[in-house]
Amino acid sequence: IATVSQTLLFLLQKAVREAAQPPPSGPAPSPAAAVKLICPTDAASESTSYRLTLFPYQIGLNSARHNQDPPGPPAASTSPPALALTLRYLLTAHGKNDESNSQWLLGCAMQALHDHPVLGPADIRAALGASELQDQIERVSITPLPMTSDEMSRLWTSFQAPYRLSTAYEVSALLIDSDRVRPGLTPSEA
Repeated sequence: IATVSQTLLFLLQKAVREAAQPPPSGPAPSPAAAVKLICPTDAASESTSYRLTLFPYQIGLNSARHNQDPPGPPAASTSPPALALTLRYLLTAHGKNDESNSQWLLGCAMQALHDHPVLGPADIRAALGASELQDQIERVSITPLPMTSDEMSRLWTSFQAPYRLSTAYEVSALLIDSDRVRPGLTPSEA
């Protein structure tokens, strides 16, 4: 879970750094922005004028992959099926005195996630070096999660914080291998 979060954070930080560079056609807004993996309510105490927060607000079972054998040759695994998870993230823009820069920042982040709909091995290595996630056969996909205003309101109410401009994403499937031996096999057969 932390590997996915850190890889997303790395992609967003890179996108904000690159977007702050002036394009060939002229100057771009370049707020001094911070991108953090933090609850949006905790970001209120930050001193940075413009910031983007990424917060994993829900973790659940991936129903499509739950209790499914991993992709590959049948019966190749001696372990039970991997734990398949879906992670939901809230991406929030924060700004002081000028909402246009926080909106620009959120747009840059959304474009970065649009351009990287799948966390590839190179993305994961660039963010963290070696990780088991980069070897996962099934790639981890990033999908915008449409939320009604009522759903978004309930989410912000649960934070007990005033609403900030936000969007949600679903990241799946994260497969966590089991450490157990498949029933019916002895440890020596495994």
